[in-house]
Amino acid sequence: MNTYNIIAKTIELIENNLDNQSLNITFLSKQLYLSSYYLQRVFYSKVGKTIGSYIRERRLTEAGTDIK
Repeated sequence: MNTYNIIAKTIELIENNLDNQSLNITFLSKQLYLSSYYLQRVFYSKVGKTIGSYIRERRLTEAGTDIK
């Protein structure tokens, strides 16, 4: 799996599981069959954010749209 596919699948999993309270780096790495260390490094190098901060921002954005 190349870097682009890793990022695409990670973002897809995040978007599909935003309401899942157990959504974290461990959950994602198990779903993608990658080590959490490697997944975090690849994600940060391409997106510029940690997975945890990306999930937090997405949840806050969703919460903001729900309020409106």
